Amino acid sequence: MRILTRYILKNFFESFFLGFTIFTFIIILTSQLYQVIKWLVEGVYGFWEVIKYLVFISPMYLNYVLPLSVVFGVVGSIGKLSANFEITAVNSYGISSIEIFKKLFIIVLFISCLHFFINEFIANKYISKALDMYYSASKEIRGSVMNFSFSWDGKKSISYVFAREYVGDLGLMKDVFIVEKDKLSKYVVRTINSSFAKKKESNIWLLYNVVIYDYVEKKRIFVDSIEYKFELDNNDNGRQRKMHREEVNFLQLLKMAKEYENSGFADLAFEMYVKIHLKFIFPFSSIFLLFLVFPFSLSKVRVSSFLGIVLSVSVAIAYYILITFVQILTTKTGVIWFLWLPNFVSIFLGGIFIFLKNKNLV
Repeated sequence: MRILTRYILKNFFESFFLGFTIFTFIIILTSQLYQVIKWLVEGVYGFWEVIKYLVFISPMYLNYVLPLSVVFGVVGSIGKLSANFEITAVNSYGISSIEIFKKLFIIVLFISCLHFFINEFIANKYISKALDMYYSASKEIRGSVMNFSFSWDGKKSISYVFAREYVGDLGLMKDVFIVEKDKLSKYVVRTINSSFAKKKESNIWLLYNVVIYDYVEKKRIFVDSIEYKFELDNNDNGRQRKMHREEVNFLQLLKMAKEYENSGFADLAFEMYVKIHLKFIFPFSSIFLLFLVFPFSLSKVRVSSFLGIVLSVSVAIAYYILITFVQILTTKTGVIWFLWLPNFVSIFLGGIFIFLKNKNLV
């Protein structure tokens, strides 16, 4: 049994690392090639700086590269063994396909846990560095920036400014949320919610349709408009850009969600909880995809290996399309558990196909 386990894992990791190399190369280059060539031609960054940027930005794509690599590893290894009738030989010795699935499940679970740990506690730091390089090269914010955020250090308090959209060219912000924290106590002293903000002068913004919650006086104030000061163009914290979801770990998102709830902004809190669930769904999608692609890998027809790979990658793409659909469904309905629907479907359908394959009914 140990010899069989080593043999299966050897074949799996050979295909897995080949898939990881291929998908990393394709995804990163297709998404970043234009930008890095532009930097080189314009002299913004040198060759080694571009290489550093590509290394730093690569963890952003782990949510797609690793699951696809697992799919490639399972189909490439099991499909090869099955097409060479080695799976049939193993079954003839009384070792079922489910036993083989269990061995793969353990190693894919380990890969998923490692993926989650890297995403939450390692990758986010490098992604921040890459995005700092990206926005530093642009010199200024132009066009629309979604999910914009930055912090401004005042004399007595620190202001954390969030906006669903920032139109840099026009000096406009939509759906603005400001949290003020006292420097000494570190407590939230005031929150300000505004439907939109217009830049009046260099450091002065006009906020419209404003709701102010004063935590000291414990009262809520509604006003048509107020002036608010923050130095967006010269803030020291370098947050003149949007914060990507992968820059913030799930603990930080949970803290933000609690702050929104305490401030009475249920919609923003719900948005944070959606991101928290996605933080778990993407890294562990490899497990759910294993349930779907393993049955397709078992075939006694030698010519079907390539078709199995194509079919399995198609299943992975369909899975991600379904995840995108349920994100929209979750936003529309407010039912956060819809996000897990593709995973429940994957386990249910995959479990049925594995059972039928093991009984030689399909």
